[in-house]
Amino acid sequence: SPSSAHLAPGASLRLNPADFGKLGLPRGATVRITSSRGSIDAPAIGDGGVPEGSAAMVFNQANASVAALIDASARVTGVRVERP
Repeated sequence: SPSSAHLAPGASLRLNPADFGKLGLPRGATVRITSSRGSIDAPAIGDGGVPEGSAAMVFNQANASVAALIDASARVTGVRVERP
């Protein structure tokens, strides 16, 4: 809700720390996340709980809607991560 929006940190893409080097990205860099449905930009942060080669985002964040990337009929959504 608008009254509690300030409590959420905003959208970010979570990547395994090892993937930053593979992608040539500094941590915290703004990245473009692209799927077959669309693209959004968000900062990338390291998260050791995310398996290497995978990415995670939280729904319902203020600055980017991950829903724009998701195909609800698919089990997995493939994405490309790059600098904008």
